[in-house]
Amino acid sequence: MDLYDYFHKKRKEEPNFNAHTFSDQLGISKSYLSMIINGRGAPSVILAFRIQDVTDGAVTFKDMMNWVEKNKDSILNRHSRRGSGYDKHT
Repeated sequence: MDLYDYFHKKRKEEPNFNAHTFSDQLGISKSYLSMIINGRGAPSVILAFRIQDVTDGAVTFKDMMNWVEKNKDSILNRHSRRGSGYDKHT
């Protein structure tokens, strides 16, 4: 399951579950969580494992890496605009 689907399913199932509680569980900011959920940011390897743990395996490390692959263009475009030094043409 991808993180977007997990987050929205959990919100429907548990009224007290929201971006604030989930980001606190993951130890990240709400804005970073939003970027990841909406395909504008990539989790670190450590965060991908933390997501797997916090979601009790509903979202696996492999799910997160597949998600990064699926969203790589928007992630890389965001980083290139910020001057990360990444050049995908080399």
